[in-house]
Amino acid sequence: MMKASRMTRQKPLGTQQLISALVGCLGMYVLVGWASGTEAMVRVLPNSVAVGVNTALLFIAAAVSIWPVSNPSGSHWLLAAVRYGLVLLPLAILFQHTTGIAIGIDWPSLHAAVKDANQVPGRVALNTCLGFLLTGFAVLGLAKPTPTKWQAQMIVVCAYGVLAIGIGGVIGYALHLEFLYRYAGFNRMALPAAIGLAAVGVGLWRAIRARAEDDSALPAGADIRITKTAIVVLTFVVLVTGFTGFFVMKNGFEESMVVSTLHNTKSYASAFEAAIDQQLVFSDIVAANPGLQTGLLELEKNPASATVIGRLGEIGQSFSAFGLTGFQLFNAKGSSVVSVGAMVNQQAVMSTPLARANHQAQLMWLDSFVLRDSLPIWREGRLMGYFVIEQRLSKLTTTLTGMTQGSTTTDVLVCGRDRNEALCFPSKFYPANTRIPMYQDGKPYLAISRALLNENGVMTVSDLRGVGVLAGYAPIGTLGLGLVLKTDAIEVNNPLRERLNMFIGMLIFLVAMGTFLLRAQVQPLAKKLLSEQRRVQVILDSSLDAFIEVDSRGIILDWNVEAARTFGWARREALGKELAQLILPLEFRDKQRQGMQRFLKTGEGNFFGKRMEWAVLHRNGAQFIVEITISMNEDNGRYTFSAFLHDISLRKADELTLSQSEKRMSKLARFDTLTGLPNRFQLNEKLEEAVYRCRRLKLPLTVMFLDIDHFKKINDTLGHAAGDVVLKEFALRLENSLRATDTAGRLAGDEFVVFMETPHGTEESVLIAEKIIAAMQGPWMVEGKELQVTTSIGVVFASTEILSADALLAKADGALYKAKSAGRNQFFLETC
Repeated sequence: MMKASRMTRQKPLGTQQLISALVGCLGMYVLVGWASGTEAMVRVLPNSVAVGVNTALLFIAAAVSIWPVSNPSGSHWLLAAVRYGLVLLPLAILFQHTTGIAIGIDWPSLHAAVKDANQVPGRVALNTCLGFLLTGFAVLGLAKPTPTKWQAQMIVVCAYGVLAIGIGGVIGYALHLEFLYRYAGFNRMALPAAIGLAAVGVGLWRAIRARAEDDSALPAGADIRITKTAIVVLTFVVLVTGFTGFFVMKNGFEESMVVSTLHNTKSYASAFEAAIDQQLVFSDIVAANPGLQTGLLELEKNPASATVIGRLGEIGQSFSAFGLTGFQLFNAKGSSVVSVGAMVNQQAVMSTPLARANHQAQLMWLDSFVLRDSLPIWREGRLMGYFVIEQRLSKLTTTLTGMTQGSTTTDVLVCGRDRNEALCFPSKFYPANTRIPMYQDGKPYLAISRALLNENGVMTVSDLRGVGVLAGYAPIGTLGLGLVLKTDAIEVNNPLRERLNMFIGMLIFLVAMGTFLLRAQVQPLAKKLLSEQRRVQVILDSSLDAFIEVDSRGIILDWNVEAARTFGWARREALGKELAQLILPLEFRDKQRQGMQRFLKTGEGNFFGKRMEWAVLHRNGAQFIVEITISMNEDNGRYTFSAFLHDISLRKADELTLSQSEKRMSKLARFDTLTGLPNRFQLNEKLEEAVYRCRRLKLPLTVMFLDIDHFKKINDTLGHAAGDVVLKEFALRLENSLRATDTAGRLAGDEFVVFMETPHGTEESVLIAEKIIAAMQGPWMVEGKELQVTTSIGVVFASTEILSADALLAKADGALYKAKSAGRNQFFLETC
């Protein structure tokens, strides 16, 4: 009978015992992982911080202490020792945290193997330690047969403190709010530890409830129990619903930050590439300088000519006006001819090559970016020599520095690749020549690795300082460089943190009010639902996106503050109106209505959960573009549709501006900036096409080589500014003398080329050449002076055999020489 009686008093395992078992298993699992050297087991969750040995021991102690805590009369001395250990070990760890004195209980050599970048390997995080200390105080209080009222209240406070620390850590990881799971610079609380502490807090709360049911040692009156239950229920409901809304807002905020960071990163990378390419275009101009070509040709005949060398030096010195800091000229044999300015390549802190065809370009650093480039100098297909130039990119350096001025934690990193390492230029947080491994465990290591692999995107990662950052990365065009724009996650989340503080205060207020009204038994369910709706409306009104809700007829049911700002219609004006009539352009209204009706009839719709771009109308009639995401809700056959909309017109404008900038850069690369005519590059392409076309169609082709007679004299007497005026007027008159199908371009200096298809024979070529000469003989007014400007033209008419483009240009150049030898202001015609 005694045995049967004992059996009838036994209770099945409750929530308290189940939680105790789970927490104990967590501690044992981690200890087995440390004993076996299995890193995945000590981390518990992928990518989590490792759970330390002491943390695992404390979880086992908490599990042992919570299991029987509701019946302290049978406590064993060993169980009492475990409970005191749950207080003494956290106190010892807190002593280490506060004094900085290590007493040898952290197992640092064992924990260093996991490389978690914690300040002290193996030491229990400060907030985790505090959670276990509160657990120890709570179980010691619960173990007393008759705790006082003051002790009972402290037990409740400790239990809720443990629960708050655990849930706070979980929320911190979910919302990327580091301050919730890491205090100051101390070690981080592991996510499994936060989950375990939250479970311990729930177990303590269940133990308190069990003690209240077993005896009256704790304040367990009906009103007190109702109050406590109301607090727990309300806290749970408010936390779940509130943080769900906050999480939605946070996701929208993070998404906007990701889009903004990626856009800024790509823009900075494009601007950086454009700045480099703009300087490299100058190298092409130097390579085409006729003075350098002529000087090197003369030095072949008389290598020691001081006059020629002096003239070449003057040309090199003139380049300093364009920002060059150093210029070196070499002949075809590699011997130095002229050196101007100071070359810094030997003193540069670092250097990385740039990927540009035909250029031997390097980006260097010496107090600022320095661009070094080298190009060969050709004349009539012969290598005459080559030059090396260096120019400080002070403006680009200042621009990159300015990108980070608005923030104390924002940094821009520009790096090249040196085999399996990223070689980085100095930035706000890193010195020059910082080397970063490209790969770790076979995968790209940091954001810069992905940028150098021609990827672009945004990632949240710990940088070399061990600080969590939001990093946007993108390749710098095709230069072989990568750019990273990063900001510390703490600063990125500052707006969220500020809102969270307000949000927590609101939660506390809601819990207090809900508890009071429930206890007074005057708070009806309807009011609670209304309060909840208002709270959700507050969250929606604080959203950075417009929020609109409509019913199945398209009638507006909800319209937040941002929607009012975006479309110009106040909430009271929008509610009850048809959405299509209010914000959609006339041409899209029927399509929207038909799509809604098709979904209601068939249940088919391909627009839910997708980002789409809609053209919409402002109240003032202005049309703009929004990004919209639509979701559907069904309640007893009643459909409502919710949409978040974001004005992206500025982003579209930025994209258009970038496209126009790219077109302008393309034009600069193909057209002469002074005359607007095609440059050598564009001219050669078009001439090759014309040669191919005339060969295929068996049409004659005429090529003319022109220059301005005595142009050097104009420059020498009136100056280069006057010479530029003459060049522009010459180009204008030349274009006006040609037909729409003819092509004219500027090779370099005062040399111009014209080519045309002339199916009517040499007479047509002669007529156009005479027209050009006549056009140049009109009056020229330059800086208030009247000049006589003439031109000489070499004409090649190719009919029986269309030569290559280079050969035609060479023959036209020879014909020009004959025209000039015959007295200038005329043309000389050759046929082939």
